[in-house]
Amino acid sequence: AMRLARIVEQPTCEHPTCDVPATACHAHHRTPWAHGGTTAKHTLEWLCPHHHRQTHTTSTVRRT
Repeated sequence: AMRLARIVEQPTCEHPTCDVPATACHAHHRTPWAHGGTTAKHTLEWLCPHHHRQTHTTSTVRRT
């Protein structure tokens, strides 16, 4: 149910230059569990496999 609700809110990858459909994206935790993140609709974002991999290979962890 949470995935469907996020798809309705955000139908594509959340990278600004990407339009891959959310149905082909990974659910990415904005704040990793190891840093106190939780799994809730407002803490997830859609990232296509390319941008998800890119996010995890950068040296900066994004926190919101």
